[in-house]
Amino acid sequence: MREIKVLKLCSNHRYIINLHDVFETSTFIFLVFELCKKGELFDYLTQVVTLSEKRTRIIMRQLLEAVKFIHEKNIVHRDLKPENILLDDDMNVKLTDFGLATMLEDNQELTDLCGTPGYLAPEVLNVSMNETAPGYRKEVDMWAVGVIMYTL
Repeated sequence: MREIKVLKLCSNHRYIINLHDVFETSTFIFLVFELCKKGELFDYLTQVVTLSEKRTRIIMRQLLEAVKFIHEKNIVHRDLKPENILLDDDMNVKLTDFGLATMLEDNQELTDLCGTPGYLAPEVLNVSMNETAPGYRKEVDMWAVGVIMYTL
């Protein structure tokens, strides 16, 4: 349910997946999203192997615009990775999978260990191993963006 709330706040951005509808049965919740025929950025990268500097710049600009938008709404994605970035018919980025996303209250710090290991910021790992470590905030998404840029 948290994912639906976050998506409703964010899905009007051009680089964030659009949530069209939600259906609920007694056992399942179905989310209906816009169709992104080009699939995941991860799969695209495995097909093309290397990207031009121009294409990398376009992808990164779009991703950063999406992340800036969610951060302005005090939302932390917490699972940014190429598998959670879809490409539409025009090869535009569509940020998706807000299952681990959360909305921050003022001055709130998070302590949950969640995300994909290769994209976790050091402070996420630190807080999971050290009880006295301060929590983390939106900045952990920027670490993951940096890892994504490195992989491009």
